[in-house]
Amino acid sequence: MQINLLYYCIGGLKRMQEQNETNLNRAPAWRAFRAAAPQTLPVFAGYLVLGLGYGIYVQSLGLPVWLPPLMGTVVYGGSLEFVLASLLLGSFAPVSAFLMALMIQARHLFYGLTMLQRYRGYGLRSAYMIFAMSDETFSITCSAEPSEGVDKGWFMFFITLLDQIYWVASAAMGAALGSVLPFSTEGVDFVMTAMFVVIFLNQWEKEKQHYSGIIGLAVPLVCLVLFGSGSFLLPSMACILVLLLVLRKPIERADGIVPGQTEKQKEAAQ
Repeated sequence: MQINLLYYCIGGLKRMQEQNETNLNRAPAWRAFRAAAPQTLPVFAGYLVLGLGYGIYVQSLGLPVWLPPLMGTVVYGGSLEFVLASLLLGSFAPVSAFLMALMIQARHLFYGLTMLQRYRGYGLRSAYMIFAMSDETFSITCSAEPSEGVDKGWFMFFITLLDQIYWVASAAMGAALGSVLPFSTEGVDFVMTAMFVVIFLNQWEKEKQHYSGIIGLAVPLVCLVLFGSGSFLLPSMACILVLLLVLRKPIERADGIVPGQTEKQKEAAQ
């Protein structure tokens, strides 16, 4: 009788475990997290090196060890955070700091216009995704599509959240290391350039047409010649935005996208 009781207890525990695993797998947030995590691995690799370098750099300026993770949480501006670290050591000049931040992060205006439709209708998740949209998150959410049965809102949310966690954690680790060991940060930021090249090549391979990729390469080169290396970014982004808007329908037709087509219809057409 005791053996039978033990047998039924073990069987009940196994069924409960299987039921919990089934419920967990059915949860839309968990499915989206599992789908989003692999997409962020290139960002993790880039942020790990650059975040460590950023934390070490801030420590080399003599700023507090808690500042890099705090700025990564509140500001989350990448290159802007490097500039802000040096601005904190200067005199109080809020207007010049604002203009500097606007100049450095102006490209996010174009990111926001691009993502208006994509981020719409997800409540508080939309607000967070807008706040935490970095260059890398923008690149992934533009190119990556969730698999069938995965909630798109949660998918993009977890991509955004994981990317920020990688940055904050790496910056904190760099600050901790920089407080005990001296490091040279020269050249460490090139890892982000390499990562963007990989993301670009990945998108190039996925696209049926390459008009947008060619526009993205050609326009900045022309603007670099016309405006110089110090002020070519904003004209480049403006020209790319205008060209993509003007050529939107031809690009969509070349990519096999029919105007007004739903996501399910797109999947069925593929």
